[in-house]
Amino acid sequence: MSVWSPEEDRLLRSMATAGESTAAIGRLLKRTTSSVRKRARLLKIKTARSPPGPKVKRRVDSSKQTEYAAQAFGGTEQPKGK
Repeated sequence: MSVWSPEEDRLLRSMATAGESTAAIGRLLKRTTSSVRKRARLLKIKTARSPPGPKVKRRVDSSKQTEYAAQAFGGTEQPKGK
Protein backbone atom coordinates (compact mmCIF):
# COMPACT_ATOMS: atom_id res chain seq x y z
CA MET A 1 0.00 0.00 0.00
CA SER A 2 1.42 3.34 -1.09
CA VAL A 3 1.12 6.45 1.07
CA TRP A 4 -0.74 9.40 -0.47
CA SER A 5 1.26 12.61 -0.70
CA PRO A 6 -0.25 16.03 0.07
CA GLU A 7 0.17 16.88 -3.63
CA GLU A 8 -1.90 13.84 -4.63
CA ASP A 9 -4.57 14.82 -2.10
CA ARG A 10 -4.74 18.32 -3.60
CA LEU A 11 -4.96 16.91 -7.12
CA LEU A 12 -7.69 14.48 -6.04
CA ARG A 13 -9.67 17.33 -4.47
CA SER A 14 -9.22 19.56 -7.52
CA MET A 15 -10.25 16.90 -10.03
CA ALA A 16 -13.21 15.72 -7.95
CA THR A 17 -14.43 19.31 -7.62
CA ALA A 18 -14.18 19.64 -11.41
CA GLY A 19 -16.44 16.59 -11.76
CA GLU A 20 -13.88 14.08 -13.04
CA SER A 21 -14.61 10.41 -12.48
CA THR A 22 -12.67 8.34 -9.99
CA ALA A 23 -11.44 6.27 -12.95
CA ALA A 24 -9.95 9.36 -14.64
CA ILE A 25 -8.41 10.51 -11.37
CA GLY A 26 -6.97 7.04 -10.79
CA ARG A 27 -5.39 6.92 -14.24
CA LEU A 28 -3.75 10.31 -13.72
CA LEU A 29 -2.45 9.40 -10.25
CA LYS A 30 -1.57 5.83 -11.26
CA ARG A 31 -3.86 4.42 -8.57
CA THR A 32 -6.83 2.08 -8.64
CA THR A 33 -10.37 3.42 -8.80
CA SER A 34 -11.03 1.73 -5.48
CA SER A 35 -8.11 3.48 -3.77
CA VAL A 36 -9.25 6.85 -5.15
CA ARG A 37 -12.79 6.29 -3.82
CA LYS A 38 -11.46 5.22 -0.40
CA ARG A 39 -9.14 8.22 -0.16
CA ALA A 40 -11.89 10.61 -1.23
CA ARG A 41 -14.22 9.12 1.39
CA LEU A 42 -11.52 9.45 4.07
CA LEU A 43 -10.96 13.13 3.15
CA LYS A 44 -14.74 13.72 2.87
CA ILE A 45 -14.45 14.67 -0.81
CA LYS A 46 -17.58 14.20 -2.90
CA THR A 47 -16.87 12.36 -6.15
CA ALA A 48 -18.89 12.30 -9.35
CA ARG A 49 -21.53 9.62 -9.61
CA SER A 50 -21.54 7.76 -12.90
CA PRO A 51 -24.88 7.38 -14.69
CA PRO A 52 -26.38 3.90 -15.04
CA GLY A 53 -25.59 1.92 -18.17
CA PRO A 54 -22.46 0.97 -20.07
CA LYS A 55 -19.32 2.79 -19.05
CA VAL A 56 -17.35 4.78 -21.60
CA LYS A 57 -13.59 4.98 -21.21
CA ARG A 58 -12.23 8.47 -21.50
CA ARG A 59 -8.87 10.03 -21.02
CA VAL A 60 -7.87 13.19 -19.25
CA ASP A 61 -6.09 15.26 -21.89
CA SER A 62 -2.82 16.98 -21.10
CA SER A 63 -4.36 20.48 -21.05
CA LYS A 64 -6.75 19.40 -18.26
CA GLN A 65 -3.85 17.77 -16.38
CA THR A 66 -2.01 21.08 -16.46
CA GLU A 67 -5.15 22.92 -15.36
CA TYR A 68 -5.73 20.53 -12.45
CA ALA A 69 -2.09 20.75 -11.41
CA ALA A 70 -2.27 24.55 -11.50
CA GLN A 71 -5.36 24.49 -9.27
CA ALA A 72 -3.88 21.96 -6.89
CA PHE A 73 -0.45 23.56 -6.58
CA GLY A 74 -1.33 27.24 -6.98
CA GLY A 75 0.73 27.62 -10.14
CA THR A 76 1.34 26.06 -13.52
CA GLU A 77 3.90 23.45 -12.49
CA GLN A 78 3.31 19.74 -12.85
CA PRO A 79 3.74 17.59 -9.70
CA LYS A 80 7.26 16.27 -9.30
CA GLY A 81 8.11 12.62 -8.81
CA LYS A 82 5.03 11.14 -10.50
